[in-house]
Amino acid sequence: GCTCPFVLKGYGDTSRMNGKTYRSGNNFQHTTYLGAIVQRELVGIYEHSYHQHIYPFQLVSGFEETEYFHFGDWHDTLLDGEGKKPSGVTTWVIRYQTTDIGGKMMV
Repeated sequence: GCTCPFVLKGYGDTSRMNGKTYRSGNNFQHTTYLGAIVQRELVGIYEHSYHQHIYPFQLVSGFEETEYFHFGDWHDTLLDGEGKKPSGVTTWVIRYQTTDIGGKMMV
């Protein structure tokens, strides 16, 4: 598996993922192997939601628990409605395992 940062910034025509302008079509940011445990460090999800197809992810750290978000919960979409922490950065850590389906995955 791996631990990798995933930084979202902007919205619409100005959307960037890890500093690259989003382009629709056959583009990818990351590759892994079947059976891998992948950990993502999500930054910028106060401005743009993070949504992941195929594999739900588990909330690991980087947030305060609420009625809806608990450590260990499983989700497919995140949006940090509270915005940035006083430090200026909020990093949510999520984890999932690639099982059953190999190939491309849209996020």
